[in-house]
Amino acid sequence: MSRNTKGKQSDPRIKPNPKAVATPAPAAAAWPALLLILVVGGCAYFNSFEGQFLLDDNQHILENPRIGQFESAWDVVSKSRRPVVDLSLALNYAFGEFEVAGYHLFNLAVHLLAGMTLFGLIRRTLLSSPLLVRYAGPASGLALASALLWVVHPLQTQSVTYIIQRGESLMGLFYLLTLYAFLRGTQSSRQVFWYGLAVCCSGLAMGSKAVAVTAPVIVLLFDRTFLSESLTDALKRRWAVYIGLAATWSVLAWCGVIGGVLNTAPVGQATVGFGYKGVSPLQYAATQPGVILHYLRLSFWPSGLCLDYLWAVADSAKKAILPSLLIGALTLTTLWATWRRKPAGFLGAWFLIILGPTSSFVPIQDIAFEHRMYLSLAAVVVLAVFIGDWFINGVAIRSAWPPKRRRETSAMVTLVIVVALAATTRQRNKVYHSAETMWQDVLAHNPLNARAHMGLGYLRMADQRPAEAIPYFEKSLEIAPYSAETHFNLGVALNKLRRTEEAKAHYEQAIELQPRLAPAHNNLAVLLQQQGSIEASIKHYRAAIEYQPNNAGNQMGLGNALLQQGKFDEAAECYVNALRSNPGWVQAHYNAGIARAKAGDFPQAIMHFKNALAIKPDFAPAVAALRAAQAESAQ
Repeated sequence: MSRNTKGKQSDPRIKPNPKAVATPAPAAAAWPALLLILVVGGCAYFNSFEGQFLLDDNQHILENPRIGQFESAWDVVSKSRRPVVDLSLALNYAFGEFEVAGYHLFNLAVHLLAGMTLFGLIRRTLLSSPLLVRYAGPASGLALASALLWVVHPLQTQSVTYIIQRGESLMGLFYLLTLYAFLRGTQSSRQVFWYGLAVCCSGLAMGSKAVAVTAPVIVLLFDRTFLSESLTDALKRRWAVYIGLAATWSVLAWCGVIGGVLNTAPVGQATVGFGYKGVSPLQYAATQPGVILHYLRLSFWPSGLCLDYLWAVADSAKKAILPSLLIGALTLTTLWATWRRKPAGFLGAWFLIILGPTSSFVPIQDIAFEHRMYLSLAAVVVLAVFIGDWFINGVAIRSAWPPKRRRETSAMVTLVIVVALAATTRQRNKVYHSAETMWQDVLAHNPLNARAHMGLGYLRMADQRPAEAIPYFEKSLEIAPYSAETHFNLGVALNKLRRTEEAKAHYEQAIELQPRLAPAHNNLAVLLQQQGSIEASIKHYRAAIEYQPNNAGNQMGLGNALLQQGKFDEAAECYVNALRSNPGWVQAHYNAGIARAKAGDFPQAIMHFKNALAIKPDFAPAVAALRAAQAESAQ
């Protein structure tokens, strides 16, 4: 992708035209390529529709009240750090509730639109000055090859097939649309429309995922590399556009992302930013060069894909120095090429800058995740396609191939690679068909992945097989003994098997490791209550309520313990609090009635008994209690 258009052209297809200027690409010529992207991408991901909700999908979709209980779009977006993602989930819910195929269809549609946008962006860039002279003929073919390889690459499966990772693909779509609209603005008489669209898409990208913070920078580099004479020239000619793009950073501030990342206090259970204390910024920065090299290896040889690497921190200079030297050399080469306004420099900057927010020094709990390569992969693919095209052209010129043979060779090579990648993607999609297959796949790559052992144990618990779950939890603790969540889950399994003392010990260990773990406090409170230790039980119920105040079960448990102590008014208040969170809970109405009756407040007791019967008319205890309360009230 050299910018040099002077001198003798080595490619027989090209006729020099030093007066070439930016030329709009005919839209009609692009439709066959766009249709091919749709068909090939659809074939690669069609079997992803068989996948189920798994892992984080449960928290962000099935247990997310924002997507199913709202009166307007504002209700969804005003309380989210990724409002565009939550709005898309709310739309899915509105059309099909929790019908999983609809969620997969949306993910695939976003990915295919992103692929088509990438095709348009590459094609129009090649057909603009000063690249037009060299790439006027092969522009569409090179753009199509790049887009197809990017769309079907198995490294993309985590962003497409894993439903909740649509945040990455949505961000990628709007990021690409930002660049595409910006480029169109430089070529169109309708500049206000296209530049306005670029700003809107940048804002939507920010509202999808914080990685989009780099979008204005990438647009400026694109302008400087392909469209303007210098950085100063770019800013001077399009200053209003850059002010608009910079203004979209306010979306990240409004969503609380910037504050969350920069806050150094360990607030709550922070998993990203300087408030996360699991790894220091220096350790994270020392580890990321090895992660980036792994991403690059997967880009060229996508074998060994894994959802959950649990990547180890580079805790010594020996582990960090070689990867750091290699990535340092790549960075210096990119800086040089960018300074010289080489297109390859822009691709290198695209790769490194977009990875920057997740692969630099800002700590993140999960050190490596494949979906972070969603957009950066485009740079690797485009560079590989152009190197491949350069190699085939060289062979064609030395061997005196006719143009038709050269085109057929390029098409055949592209076809073979696309088919191989698409087949691998279809195989990878099968791993996402269930949590069981996913965790088993993780263990196949890393038998010492504690989280996978815990996940498999949790699945056994969900199937009411606690005895089978216990070995998985114990293996997880053998690998990672300081996991509060695993101690808690093991306690649950042991308690179901009536091994109460062992369960109690694990609940206590979970609380020691994570004092704000409300479910552990609640379960320990229930166990203590059953053993007759009411005061100790109340202490843990109150802790559970402090850390999880809107949980009706915590309030109900505390109410029951207070009722046992004869504190009827306090118990009734707890039941009422439980009903605020769960108004339809029959047992809470009944218990509130009992507490009020024991306190002598029969009108309130009668009201609660009637409420219980309004929900469940055949609830015999409430019928008997209502009659007794009415009789007492009549005396």
